[in-house]
Amino acid sequence: MTARAIEELAIDWQILLSSRADEGAVRTAIHETDPEAVMETVAYAEAPGLVTKIGETVQTTGAATVLGPQGLRFISENCCASPF
Repeated sequence: MTARAIEELAIDWQILLSSRADEGAVRTAIHETDPEAVMETVAYAEAPGLVTKIGETVQTTGAATVLGPQGLRFISENCCASPF
């Protein structure tokens, strides 16, 4: 029953490479293990917190890691990130 329940479940791994890591070598090793693996390089940034306002309600969080497509950059302290 468990096998049937998870057979359509996508597996999502996140790998943070050290500054000395060879991204090409890591991609090669992953494809040797799973030739059908799909990989995407993303940017990330540490944020002291996130804030959103919907109507009159403001919600905040504590520290967060923001992930996004390459090109993600912080543009101001009042806006968390811009895609370009």
